[in-house]
Amino acid sequence: MIKKFFIDVGHGGSTGAYYDNIHEDDLNLGIALQFRRILLEYSDMITNDPNRDYTQFEFVIDRLTDKKMDYMKDRVDFANKYGAEALVSIHANASPSNVNAKGFNIFYFDGSPRSKILAYCLEARLKMSNKVPFMQAVHTDKDTAIGGIGVLRFTKMPAALVEMGFMTNEPDLIKMQDSQFQLDVARAIFYGTTDFLSIK
Repeated sequence: MIKKFFIDVGHGGSTGAYYDNIHEDDLNLGIALQFRRILLEYSDMITNDPNRDYTQFEFVIDRLTDKKMDYMKDRVDFANKYGAEALVSIHANASPSNVNAKGFNIFYFDGSPRSKILAYCLEARLKMSNKVPFMQAVHTDKDTAIGGIGVLRFTKMPAALVEMGFMTNEPDLIKMQDSQFQLDVARAIFYGTTDFLSIK
């Protein structure tokens, strides 16, 4: 049985956070393109990993170009109609009032126990990479400034949102622009999601 997974690439069309002449949506797209690169390596994983049958997974990425997307139609409705069994939304954080804030944050809808499991699967894989800094790793979406995240609350499947660092923190911003860092994050998301989908 095929298990479907949805990657939501945050923002698009020069929207989202903006800092030091860099748009958040471009950083998010960098992760998505590296994720696509991993999917193109799928055949090697299928033949060389005796511990997991990767043929059971199917992935959709909602954007691979810098295009503006309708929040409900292009993200939430698309994921729901696709019938995904899990979703990860990729973002970058910003805190102009605290430039020392740094590292990853992962959010999940507090009303979904399965989403919490997904969030911790992602955290575990991200922690395996020594290139990935951490702050307070996993939170419910109630802990955000707006008190909730729509893409987590209105989708019908377990979902988590990954903030891969703070654009307002110079070391984080430098890392987020690095292709090897982007590949490491994409790979951690790939393995974290397949870990989650492999849980009975």
